[in-house]
Amino acid sequence: MTAPDAQLQGLDSQFWPEQLQITLTQSLETTRRQHQPPYLIAQAKLLGVLLLGLSIASLILARWQRYVRQKPVTLLDVNTNPLIKQRSRLHQSRIRELQRLLLKAAQFTLWTAGGLFGLSRFPQTRILAVHWVGFLKIPLVLGLAILGSHILIRLTHIVIDRFSLAVSTNPLLPKVSTDRMQQRIGTLSQVSKSLSFLTIALTNLFLALIILGVNIGPLLAGAGILGVGISLASQGIIKDTINGFLIVFEDQYGVGDIVQIGDWTGLVETLNLRMTQLRNAEGKLITIPNGEIKVVANLSSQWSRVDLNIPVPYEVDLATMMELIEATATTMQADERWRELILETPQLMGVEDFSDRGLILKLWIKTQPLKQWEVAREYRRRLKLALDQAKIQIPAPQRSIWMHSVEPHNFSPKE
Repeated sequence: MTAPDAQLQGLDSQFWPEQLQITLTQSLETTRRQHQPPYLIAQAKLLGVLLLGLSIASLILARWQRYVRQKPVTLLDVNTNPLIKQRSRLHQSRIRELQRLLLKAAQFTLWTAGGLFGLSRFPQTRILAVHWVGFLKIPLVLGLAILGSHILIRLTHIVIDRFSLAVSTNPLLPKVSTDRMQQRIGTLSQVSKSLSFLTIALTNLFLALIILGVNIGPLLAGAGILGVGISLASQGIIKDTINGFLIVFEDQYGVGDIVQIGDWTGLVETLNLRMTQLRNAEGKLITIPNGEIKVVANLSSQWSRVDLNIPVPYEVDLATMMELIEATATTMQADERWRELILETPQLMGVEDFSDRGLILKLWIKTQPLKQWEVAREYRRRLKLALDQAKIQIPAPQRSIWMHSVEPHNFSPKE
């Protein structure tokens, strides 16, 4: 026994051999006792109790999983906005999935810890537990990192959904503001989920490497150099990301809006920092990189407008026709079903043009976002019934044909 050995243990050099002798004697006595039948019988009984407890706990967790899976979805009020209902169902579905995942992880953890504990109680199998822990160290750490990332990502998504539901159901906001806020929150939630996924995944990866004893300093330096090279080679992606951030920050449009981008018009289904996806009337999904978006026409921001050009015959009294068109719009606004969709009194702008179908009268109806087509269809139906009742026909395109006679001309034949 050397002096450095004693210093390492924090003892004096003359006391360290005695302490080591006592420790070895106690360890040998403990090992001898653990190989005796009374100890082995006691550990076997303990192992039986452990297996019984693990079985009961596993059965309870299995029943809990079945209860979570069969639990009915709590529906919101029937008058709640469909977007809020959809978001609420997704929120509850994510909570269920997280609960089931945690229950399965608890079952796996119980049996793994119980198996290691059972092996460590017998001297004949203790070496298996040591080798098992050493063999499974890397897969176990990586598996825990993946599982932890998965749970944190799902938990973050649940928190984001909960926040969006709280904002959407705020009774202090007027209906129009609430509808727009739902689209705004839906867009921000998608972007936030993407950022949280990337942040949590990278953080857990680095933590796993640190636990495994990997020096991440050179890895971070290499990642920085690689990032510079990638940034130089992918300037288009950086441009898309910056433009996507500005679109979200400035609220140019959001998920649920109907927009026109270049030659494409459709409903915004997906919006992130990289791209925008539109679903047009034919059901086509159009993907547009955010860096390619220069000019956007938002057809559903804050409010929309019905812009109707109504042809009337030239021979009909103009004042009577204008009164009929305006009265039909006013009656529709007074209807309880359409009162909330029409925001202001309809405006008859007057004579817009002369055409081959007759005089063109322009009518404007200000509506809630995305309701202009529904209001326009109902107004056309009501106007057709009003015209039929007044016995006024919708004019068809007209053509005037002028006919005149031409004096015959005699031509002498050439000789």
